[in-house]
Amino acid sequence: MRKHIISDILWTGVGVLLIMGAIKGVSYLESPASSFNLRRRIDNFIANLKLRWQIFKHNVASDFKGARPMKTPLFLKETQLKSYIGEPFISFTPSDWAWFWHLIYGYKSEPISLGQSIKVPYSRSEIEDILCDNYEIFCRFKENYWDMFWQLILGR
Repeated sequence: MRKHIISDILWTGVGVLLIMGAIKGVSYLESPASSFNLRRRIDNFIANLKLRWQIFKHNVASDFKGARPMKTPLFLKETQLKSYIGEPFISFTPSDWAWFWHLIYGYKSEPISLGQSIKVPYSRSEIEDILCDNYEIFCRFKENYWDMFWQLILGR
């Protein structure tokens, strides 16, 4: 008998707290400032979801297409680079070529808001800087050499 009285009191207290919370919530929603605040939060949430969806679609699409169009097969470009530029391309290993072609045709992750990143291709100046940092010969390239390099790479 005594157990039922204690449980009844506890359940009554829980019920009173729920009713008080419901009343507080309704009064919160009835005030104009809080309904505006709630509407703004909902709009921000929807905008956040739309942005995340756009980022996801962009990143998936970039996985299926290259950053730059590839008109000539890579093995022909590798041969041209070896014959016209020479080192370092002559001594490139397969892993060096993979790294190089990823630099040219791949994407990097660019951080944006919401703790997400978007895939963007490397710019020409970024590629030139990275090549110069890794291979000394590229630091000595003049503008006309870079033009020839890009013409060999992009086939234009």
